[in-house]
This record gives sequence, structure tokens and C-alpha cells, in this order.
Amino acid sequence: MKTTVAKKFSTFGILVFLFSIIFILFLLKNFFLSASKFTIDEKINDQFEKNISTPQNKEKDNIKINKPSEIYVGDQKTAEEDLKNVPIDVVYKYIDLRDKKLDPKLHKKSSKDTENSEIKYSIRSVLKNIPWVRKIFVVMPNEKIKYFKDPIEIKDKIVYVKDKDLVGFDGRSSVVFEFNLWRLKDFGCSENFIYFNDDFFVGEPLEKSDFFYKKDGRIVPFTLYSHCITNKPYMYEAIHNKCRFYQLKTGNSNIQNSNYYFRRVIQGYVLIYKIFDKKDIWLPKYPEQTTHNAKPFLLSDIKEAYDIIEKNYEESDDCLRARSPTKNQIIMQTFTDFYFLNKEKRLIKNLDNGYFQITTLEEDINLNLDLFCINTGEEVVSKEMADRAIRIMENKFPQKTIYEN
Repeated sequence: MKTTVAKKFSTFGILVFLFSIIFILFLLKNFFLSASKFTIDEKINDQFEKNISTPQNKEKDNIKINKPSEIYVGDQKTAEEDLKNVPIDVVYKYIDLRDKKLDPKLHKKSSKDTENSEIKYSIRSVLKNIPWVRKIFVVMPNEKIKYFKDPIEIKDKIVYVKDKDLVGFDGRSSVVFEFNLWRLKDFGCSENFIYFNDDFFVGEPLEKSDFFYKKDGRIVPFTLYSHCITNKPYMYEAIHNKCRFYQLKTGNSNIQNSNYYFRRVIQGYVLIYKIFDKKDIWLPKYPEQTTHNAKPFLLSDIKEAYDIIEKNYEESDDCLRARSPTKNQIIMQTFTDFYFLNKEKRLIKNLDNGYFQITTLEEDINLNLDLFCINTGEEVVSKEMADRAIRIMENKFPQKTIYEN
């Protein structure tokens, strides 16, 4: 009798144990499916990509989502006459870590920081292909860019703004400086500007109307984005799961790799959901897909983004006042783009663009693109790689400017 009862309990225990394992596996499966639910309905994805790369067709609605007028996707071109007298500046955030005058404790030289003259060729690309730019503002801790003449000689075109003069302190967090770019108004920067990193280039001649258009009587920037967007409600859960995934992946580490970057991008998307308090907002269907190239902005937009972060984000100090990069920061460009896309239904535009890693560049690479980036990535850049990049950039932009030494 006791043996029979013991066997029954033993069998029951095994069944409970197996059921528990199955249940745990089921939960894990659901978690990862939610986190990667971006593969659903590839037909819709293909149609989105077509819609982004071609003019909006109001006669067709093949996407089976909201009305086409609510997608904000198109290739609307403002007449140049509307933009003719609108001043547009270029703004760079830059640092030369090889400058011996910098504080080595604050600005530590990176193993990736190999001499490749990118800023020189980037500015050449601006002056050659968007010559209508009024001025170029360079925010940096250095006294000058070594490739260019004395600041006094070039100030009519290239204006240097010291980091400390912009935000009141020296720091090394690009996010903080980017959310504070609205302060450039006090230095004479135009309301409409195009933001560059030193590894961004304009590969082909472009017009003001490639970056800005007229909406409701004012000039506003296009949202330059070349990937798929969606407003499906399931994205709410997927974005939040992605955010938790990257928060776990990065943990307490401050190593700035791709996981660290994606965490800060997606934290911005989570905040956008919080601000609009609804689930059908427009965001990238594949959140890790960002357009890493020059982007148009308004100073007043960045001021509004600054105020939104201050009011709604618990880690606002990390974004607005931190002296060093932190994992709780939010990427200004993606946050501002998609906040105003949803708030004002701004148009998305897809310029022909490219993203290249300096470590894998080939001599015969095709750079006949509207915009492109040559990024150092996460790997150590050898002198051979840097020299190859210089040859490629010199071949693309051989004309020395009057502002260079």
C-alpha cells in the first residue's frame, strides 16, 4: 500500500516537474517572439519600403493600415523660391583627441583614433555639394581644426564654438552637446541647420529642398529615414521588450559598443510612447535600423526636445548635463526625428545614402551617393586602413578649399 502511494506521488512529482519545464519554455518563447516580432507580415514591410522610396500615391491603399494621408511618407519637393532667402547653416560636433592641449584625464585617446583627416574632407564635401550653406559651426573643445587657417581668417564662413562656452563646462558626452545645440542661437546660428558628424559626407550636389520643405506657412525639416516604419499596436510591446533586452545586455557596463548605442536609441522610442500615451504611433519597424548620416533640424525643435526630456525622463540629467557618456542617455537625432514626425505629421524623405566601415573600405568603392558615412566602428583602425580611407576621400574630394592651410 505504502509503495503504491509512494509511486503515485513520485509519478505526480515528475509530471509537475515536466509541466513546469514546459511552462517556462513557453514563457521564454513568447518573450523572444515579442522582442523580435518585427518579421511579421513581410508583404506589409515590402510595401512600406516601396512607399518610402517613391512619391506618395493617394489613389492606392495597398498597405491595409491607416489612410495614406496619415503615413506622412512622400517625396514632396518645395519650390526653391520658398527657400531662396532662408538661411541654412551646418553644425558639427567635433573633437581632435590627438591635440596635446586637451586634458588627458577628461579626453582619453581611443585606440580607434587614427589620423584620417575626415573633418577636412567632410567640410570639402559641404562646400562643394551644398554651397548655399551660409556658415559652418564647429562645436569642440579644441582651439582650432589643424587643417584650417587661423580662426580669425575664416570666421566669415567657419565659426568655432568651444564646448565650455556652449554648455558651461567641459565634457565628453556628445549626447549632452547635441541636446544643447539650441544654445547656438546665441552664437549666430540659423534656425534651420543640418547636423554633421566629422565622418558624414555630401556625395552629390543637393538643394535646400532636399532637406527642408514648407508646411503650414513655416519651413520645417524632412525626416530623413530610409527604412521601414509602422504604427502597428504590437510594436508597443516589442519596443519595450527590446529596451529591456538591451538594458540587460549592457548591464552596468559603460563600454560604448553597438548594444550600448541601440539601448540609447530604443530608450528614446519608449519615451515617445510615454509622451503620446498611445500605442499606434509611427516608429521604425526594425528599431535598430537608424540612418547614420547628416540630418536637418530646427534649433527650436531641439529646444522643445530638451524641455520634453527635462519634464518626462527620470534620467534627464544624463541627457542634458552629464560630463561623460552614460547608458541611460537617449540619442537626440532619432528621438527628435520621430517625436516631431508623430506630433506634426512631418514628411519622411529617403535620400540616396550609404554607411561604410573604415575597416572594410575598398579602393573602388562607389561613393556617388547623396549622403554617406565612413565610420570607424568598434574595431581598432590600423594606419594602413586610415591611409586607404584618406586616398578614397582625396579621390572623391580633391579640391582644396580656401579655408585650409
